[in-house]
Amino acid sequence: MSKLSHLAEILITLQYKSFVTALELSEILGVDKKTVYRYIDNLIEANIPIQTRKGRNGGIYLEEGFFMKSPRLTIEELESLLLAEKILTKENGFAYEDTLKSAVGKVKNVSRLKIDKKLSNGIMENLDSIDDKFYNILLSIEKGRAVEIEYLTAAKDSLVKAKVDPYTVIYRMGEWHLIGYEHNTSVVKSFYVRLISKIKITNLVFIKPADFSLGNFIKDYFGVFYGNNIEVKIKFSESLKSFISRTKWHASQEVQEMEDGSLMLSFFLDELSEIKNWVMGFGSAAEVIEPLLLREEIKHEIHKLSVLYD
Repeated sequence: MSKLSHLAEILITLQYKSFVTALELSEILGVDKKTVYRYIDNLIEANIPIQTRKGRNGGIYLEEGFFMKSPRLTIEELESLLLAEKILTKENGFAYEDTLKSAVGKVKNVSRLKIDKKLSNGIMENLDSIDDKFYNILLSIEKGRAVEIEYLTAAKDSLVKAKVDPYTVIYRMGEWHLIGYEHNTSVVKSFYVRLISKIKITNLVFIKPADFSLGNFIKDYFGVFYGNNIEVKIKFSESLKSFISRTKWHASQEVQEMEDGSLMLSFFLDELSEIKNWVMGFGSAAEVIEPLLLREEIKHEIHKLSVLYD
């Protein structure tokens, strides 16, 4: 992820959480604490009113009253953005499809516009202001109370109810996530905040386990890559079998050993720019099978390299 993306995620995190530790930021961003403090210095140099508090209960926070205003979009403006996201694709000659999708996602996440958008399958997707959800989530964390939530599944085809002990909320790759212990499954999980349609604070007291590590959770749950929309299949040569199979690349990953000794790695992503560079780093030892778009992009890069070195 770029430095600019990291700076933006720090700002958005501070805006909503108001107080965060350098350790938590380092775990969310996947960098060391020294890098986090360099980022903070960069933001201060840019006249962002960030304060730091040292000591045992130290942390980082924005001065009271500072707020990056969210766009007050009309229904027509938001629908136009959503429509543009569907129409402007690489297949139609638009080279910045991934950037547009990321931008539209962030607009939806911070928009104060109160709107319900009805999906084609009849389920209502809640695009309401995120502020009310955050107030209840952060209040429940502060008071150590479990919450009852109602949320859309990732496929957006059904509403599910769950009781959750909320450990924290993190902003990662353009999405807010509620991290908490789900009572029904007895598993610590991540929930997209934007897909939570209802949230209620209960009187059930909980204590976050002392051995819970946000960094380990992010590594184990999200893996190296992130997302759940586009299926990616990559075939690795036998020489890379041990390296690929012993690493957690993605929460949804499946590894299949092929008859010729190669390995097929499959998982789902939201965008492909990062994975393209990663695959190309393995040279001829890695072949993209799906999606065709990623395969074609790599073929294009290889052609440009061939021309360059000829």
